[in-house]
Amino acid sequence: MKGRSFHKAALLFSTALTSVAFAGAALAQPAAAGSDSRIEEVVVTATRQSQNVNSVPLAVTAQTQKNLDQQGVQTINDLQGIVPGFRITDQEGSGNVKVAIRGIVQNIGAATTGFYLDETPLQKRDAAGFLSQNGTPVPPLFDLDRVEVLRGPQGTLFGGGSEGGTVRYIQAQPSLTHYSEYARAEYSGNAYGDPTYEAGAAIGGPLVQDKLGFRASIFARKTGGFIDLTNFQTGQVYQKNSNSGDLGSARLAVTWAPTSNATITASYFGSTDETKNNDTGFTLPVTGTLSVPTSCFNPASTAAFPLVGVLALARSNPSPFATGVICQGMAGAPGVYVRPGYTLGPLNLSPYQEVAVGPTPTSTQMQVATIDAKVDLPHDHTFRSVTSYVHDRQTGWQAQTFPLSTMSYSPAVPALAALYAAYPTYTLPGQAPLRLTSGIQFNPYVTASVNQYPGDFLVANAHNEHTNFTQEFRLSSAATQTPVSYVVGAYFSSARLVVHQLATWNNQGYQQLDGANSQQQFGTIDPGYFANINETDQDTEAAAFGEATWHATDKLNLTAGLRVTHLVSTFSQSNYGPNSFTLTPSLANGTQVLGSITNDPVTPKFSAEYTFAPHELVYATASQGYRAGGINQVITSTGQILLNVLYGLSDTSRIPKFYQQDSVWSYEVGGKFRFWDGRGQLNLAAYLIDWDNVQVNQSIGGDAFVVNAPHAQSKGVEVETQVRPFAPLSLNASVSYDEAKYTSAYNLDTGNPANPIKVVQNGQLFPQPQWTADVGARYDLRLSDAFRGYVRADYRWASGFQVVPPGNPSYSPDSSNVPETRNLDLRIGVEHDAYELNIFATNLTDNREGPTTGGRSQCFNTACSSYNSYTVYRTTNWGLPRQIGIQFVYRR
Repeated sequence: MKGRSFHKAALLFSTALTSVAFAGAALAQPAAAGSDSRIEEVVVTATRQSQNVNSVPLAVTAQTQKNLDQQGVQTINDLQGIVPGFRITDQEGSGNVKVAIRGIVQNIGAATTGFYLDETPLQKRDAAGFLSQNGTPVPPLFDLDRVEVLRGPQGTLFGGGSEGGTVRYIQAQPSLTHYSEYARAEYSGNAYGDPTYEAGAAIGGPLVQDKLGFRASIFARKTGGFIDLTNFQTGQVYQKNSNSGDLGSARLAVTWAPTSNATITASYFGSTDETKNNDTGFTLPVTGTLSVPTSCFNPASTAAFPLVGVLALARSNPSPFATGVICQGMAGAPGVYVRPGYTLGPLNLSPYQEVAVGPTPTSTQMQVATIDAKVDLPHDHTFRSVTSYVHDRQTGWQAQTFPLSTMSYSPAVPALAALYAAYPTYTLPGQAPLRLTSGIQFNPYVTASVNQYPGDFLVANAHNEHTNFTQEFRLSSAATQTPVSYVVGAYFSSARLVVHQLATWNNQGYQQLDGANSQQQFGTIDPGYFANINETDQDTEAAAFGEATWHATDKLNLTAGLRVTHLVSTFSQSNYGPNSFTLTPSLANGTQVLGSITNDPVTPKFSAEYTFAPHELVYATASQGYRAGGINQVITSTGQILLNVLYGLSDTSRIPKFYQQDSVWSYEVGGKFRFWDGRGQLNLAAYLIDWDNVQVNQSIGGDAFVVNAPHAQSKGVEVETQVRPFAPLSLNASVSYDEAKYTSAYNLDTGNPANPIKVVQNGQLFPQPQWTADVGARYDLRLSDAFRGYVRADYRWASGFQVVPPGNPSYSPDSSNVPETRNLDLRIGVEHDAYELNIFATNLTDNREGPTTGGRSQCFNTACSSYNSYTVYRTTNWGLPRQIGIQFVYRR
C-alpha cells in the first residue's frame, strides 16, 4: 500500500507541476487582457500589516467566503482538503478541535496551533483526565471576509500556541460608507440518514454616514445523523441517526468613528454546537460467535486483599477463580458469586450501525466580546488596541465499558488453573475458536443503568469551562515604508480553565459483573459516583514583541523579529472516589496535585526576501516557536498499581511532577511567482523543523502523564498553483509532503534497567498522512447577458499511514493501518447579479474506506500470528457518506 500511495502522490504532484509548466511555456504568447482572466488577489494581515497574499514572504493560504462556498468548505474539517500540511487530529466534542500544521501536533498541554477570530485568540490548554472535552472551540464558516492559514511557527507576532502555525477567521467588518448583504441557505441528503439543512443572513452598513456603522449576522444548521445505535444482543436499532446535531451563531459589531482618523469597533459573537452522539464510526458485521463461560467470584475473599501493591489490582479488578462446568457446580456455595455464561453473535450489521450501550452527546457554547480601537497616525502609522474576553464551555457524557473489557480471564495464580474449565472464545465460520483472555465489551447480565440504557452502569460526565481576557497594543508602519517598516507591541492574557469530571455509577453493575459491592471492591462506601475529578489551570502571560523589515534595495528585504514572554502557569487537581480508594482528597494520600511553573521564552525570527519583479519573489526564513510547560495530573491508585505490575515501579516520584516547555526552530525556503499576465500563480515552500523537548503524553490504563522526549523533526515540501489557461477555465492544485518523526528514543527510568517505560522510539513516525493532494477545476459559462453558469470539480486525496509501527507493543495489523482517503466533489451553479443557485454532490463516489479498531492486539510477534487479546466488536469510520444537495447564496 505504501508504494502504491507514493506513486499516486507522485502522479498528482506531476500533474500539478505539468499544469504550471504548460502555463509557463505560454508566457511568450499573447494573452487576452481583462480582469476576467486574472487570478483573484486576496489581501491578508498575516504579518499584522495589510499585504497581498502572494506578496507575503510566508507560506499562507487565504480563501474568501465565496471561494469557500463554491468549494463546499463548510467546517474546519473541510479545510484539510484545501490547505497543505493542515490536519485535524482530534475532536473530543462537537464544535471543538485539535489542529496540527506541518506535523506539529498537540497531544496534551498547551495548543501548538494558534486560532484567532479576528484579533482574538481562541486556543486553550488541554485538561488532564479522560473525556475532558479538550480542543479549540471553532466558529462556523459564515459571513467571513476570509480564512488565513499561516504555516510554520508564528512565535514572534502571535506568541505561544502558534508553534506549528496559526489559523485566522477574519469576519466581515462594519462599513461606514455602504451597505452589503450576505445570505446562504442549503439543503442536502444522503441515502443513510436524515437531511442536513442550514440558513443564515448578514447585513451591514452605515447608521450615520462616515460616523457609525454595524454588521449583524445570524446562522443555523441542522446536521442530519446517519449512525444508528444498535443493541449488542439483538442487532436491533434503538436510536436511528443518532449523530444528528444543531449549530447556531449570532454576531453584532458596531463601528464608531469619533474622528476622521480613529475608529472603535465593539463586537459580540456567540455560538452553540450540539451533537446527540459525537461519533461517525460504526461497527463491522460480527461474523462469529462470542462465548463467555459461567464465571465464579469470591467477593469476601478478594475484599481481604490490601488496597496497596499488586494485590490491590486483584481486589479492584478481580478475575474469576473458576469457570465453566466447575463453576456451575459451585452454585449455592457460601460466599461464591456465580455469573452466568452467555453467547453473542453473529450480528449481520449494515453500514452505519454502531453497537453501543448509549450515545455520547456533547455540547459547546462560546461567547467572544471584543473592543478594537484603531488610530491612523501621521506618516502612515497605525496604533491599535484590542481588548477581548472569551468564555467557552463544553459538556458531554459517555458510557464506559472498561470494567468489562479489562477483566482478565486467566488464573490469578498457577494453582487455580485447574479450576478454569473453559475460557472465553470467539469462533469464526470454518475456523478453530480463538481463546480470549480480555477485551470482552458486553455482558447481557450486566443491566444496571445510569442513563436508562441497559448496561451503562458507569458514565463519565465532563464540564470544561474556559475564560480568557486578553489585551494587545500594537504600533505599525505601512508595509511599504522605507527604509524600515515595522510592527511593535505588547500583549497580556489571563486564561483560566476549570474542569469537572464526574464518573457517575450504579454500583449494582459492578455487583452484576463480579459480585462485589463498593466496600468490598474499592474499600469505600458507595458515594453515588466512581471518580470525581476537579481541575483548575491558570495561565498568566505578558509579552513584548517587534518585527522590523529593512528594505535594503528595491528588491532585497531583510526582516528580524523578537518576542519576549513571561508566563506563569498554576495547576491544581483532585481525583478521588472509589477509583482512588478514598473519598477524601489530600496531598498526603496522592489524590491532590498543586504546583506552578514559570516559562520565559524568547522567540526570534530572521527572514530574507528577494523580489525579481512585482509578484515574483523568493525568501528564506528561520523562526522559533514555543509551547508552555505544565504540571502533571494525579496518578490514581489504579495507575500506581499498574505502574507496579507492568514496570515494577513502586515509587511514583520517578514520574515527573512538571513537564517543561518545548520549542521548534523552523528553516524554510520558498518562492511565489505570478505569470502569464496574472493568469497563473505558483507558490513553493520547503521546510525543516527541529522540535526539542517534545511534550509526549504517556498513558497508563486510565491515567496519563506528560514527559519531554529529547527531539523530533518534521520536514516537507508544499506546492500550490492556480492557472487560467483561458478565461472560462480555472485550474488549481496543491500537493504537500511531510515526514514527521522522533529522532531520538526516550525511556523513562523505572529503577529497573531491564524494564523502562518506553515512551517513544528513535525513527518512530507521527501518525499522519505523509502525502496530501487537492486538484480542482472550474469552467465558467455565459448563459446570457444576465446569467452566468459554472461547473466545478474538486478531488482530494491523502496517503495512508500507520498509527502504531510494527514492533511496538500496541501494534495490531487489524487496527494500526489507516488506509488512504479519496474524495470527489462536484458542483454546478448559475449566477445572476448578486444571486447564485447551485446543486452539488460531496463524496460523489461514496468512498468506503477508513480507520478501524479492534481485532488482534498485544501481539507476540511482528506478523501477529500469536497474540494476547482480541476485540470482537470491530469498528470503522468512513466519514460522511455521499451528500447531494442544493444551495442558494446572495452576496451584495
